[in-house]
Amino acid sequence: MNDTQMTPEEIISRTALIHSTFTPSAPVKNPDLFAGRKVQIDRVFGAVFSPGQHAVIYGERGVGKSSLATIIYDVVILSGRSSYVPARVNCSRGITFAEIWREIFKQLPVTRGGETIDLSENFPDNPTSEEIRGLLSQLDNPAIIVIDEFDRVDQDTTAVQMSDTIKTISDRALPVTLVIVGVATALNELIEEHESVVRSLVQVEMQRMSVPELLETIDKGLTKVELQMPDFIRKRIAILSQGLPHNTHLLAKQAALAAVKDGRLDINEADYRQAVRDAVLDKAESLGKIYKSSTYSPKENIFAQVLLACALAADKSGVFSAKDVRIPLSLIGNQTYGIQAYIRHLDKFSTERGPILHKGGVKRRFQYRFVEPLMQPYVILKGLADGLVTEDQLTSLNFSSEPELPL
Repeated sequence: MNDTQMTPEEIISRTALIHSTFTPSAPVKNPDLFAGRKVQIDRVFGAVFSPGQHAVIYGERGVGKSSLATIIYDVVILSGRSSYVPARVNCSRGITFAEIWREIFKQLPVTRGGETIDLSENFPDNPTSEEIRGLLSQLDNPAIIVIDEFDRVDQDTTAVQMSDTIKTISDRALPVTLVIVGVATALNELIEEHESVVRSLVQVEMQRMSVPELLETIDKGLTKVELQMPDFIRKRIAILSQGLPHNTHLLAKQAALAAVKDGRLDINEADYRQAVRDAVLDKAESLGKIYKSSTYSPKENIFAQVLLACALAADKSGVFSAKDVRIPLSLIGNQTYGIQAYIRHLDKFSTERGPILHKGGVKRRFQYRFVEPLMQPYVILKGLADGLVTEDQLTSLNFSSEPELPL
């Protein structure tokens, strides 16, 4: 253990470094801090260097899609291809096709006769895919264009127009790579699937990260901020994150801040427990409000316990069935429950209480998942903070998608 005490100035400096290193609310921008995802990086990397190919990165919220898209340009530059230029636009609700491309061309000026020309000036109000291709063909350098949060655009207009544009750009094999990013479970939720367009797209599904990948995330951050964390706390954080790097960053950040606030370079169990409480408080205005509306009742009830059991029952993809809830609910409730004791709770969670759960499938084979993926680890953290579940109970549930890394 390192007992080194920090000066007030060092505490301020280290605190600032922690905030810039562990970034739960923003994509990872430094390739040195990006962990895992080697297969996905290689697939997008391949699209960049394959004429006529583009990439679509999709998956549930919180799995690190934007971080992957953010570091691709840096990875390309590190490969020695310094001629590439980047552009990026984050889509808002209702953004139009023209607005997306106008913003992109603002970031991609061209040089003519020694003068810089802004291609976004005199931009058409309703550009066609051919007009977009014509403007892109004027670029001085090959470009990597990231269009993030594409799930927010209108699927009947903007998504269709983007599909047509991808086809047009691909047919001409322009030195431009589009990287489309969005929340989705399948390609057709983001892009209109014309056969010719699908051939031009490298589909990159971002699934939840494994425990080893999340441990790598923690370790890279700890190296950057020069702090020590015991293995059992590293593993707890990785497992509690439920495959979502957002939560790994949040818990590691709060634990590191707790240690540094006390002037220490070593993170201990008290810091970890404080991190759990702080992580719950951090989400009080977002996930916390949804949680409260889903579990509150003036009468005595077990809504909070059932929701916690749902979070504990989910598999590594976040999916569970009604029967999966029985064991964790019986453990945390300290009595035996049958499905009939809580099936109505699941129905209410998927209807008037939120809905906080999504219910799919057919009768007797219904499957559930949290509507907001980040809600699942939040419910577990809330359960720990409120004393609804203990660390020992989590251990007895073998609460881990990686059995070789128990709590």
